[in-house]
Amino acid sequence: PGVYEAQTRRDLLEAGISEAGILGGDLGTVLQAAILGKEGHAAMGERKAQRFAAFRELHPEARYIFLGDTGEADVDFATGCLMANEGGGPAAASNATGPPACTAVIHDVTDETGVYPKTPQHERAELLRRGVLVFDSYASAALRLHELGLLGAEGLREAAQGCHD
Repeated sequence: PGVYEAQTRRDLLEAGISEAGILGGDLGTVLQAAILGKEGHAAMGERKAQRFAAFRELHPEARYIFLGDTGEADVDFATGCLMANEGGGPAAASNATGPPACTAVIHDVTDETGVYPKTPQHERAELLRRGVLVFDSYASAALRLHELGLLGAEGLREAAQGCHD
């Protein structure tokens, strides 16, 4: 919801990110997700997709990195984002000029025990085939973004150091 945008922008500035598009949600959708569970999460995913589609129309030349988690319809949104690339999937997601137009990186939350990842290996493999990168640690996400040319060596070093600290 918009109430968090100012704090998010301050956090981004502290991290050295001065320009970022924040597509905030709305309180009604968040409440719907809390009350309706899975149906509400689907509505949340649809709302994210609508906002992103409108934003992408304003900046069709841009490349996007979507960071999400396996908790609230982010995987559904991510696969939709990638389908907006030329046919979806990791190979089709690349433009002739470089990295994908839309890269989706999803943090896999753990199950209720806090020990095991929520997403089984076979689902991770299927998501990767479709171009969605599922990760357990931010260091592994940073490495993958570096491999795609979306994060420089210094950013990779800082991410690794941040995980160590």
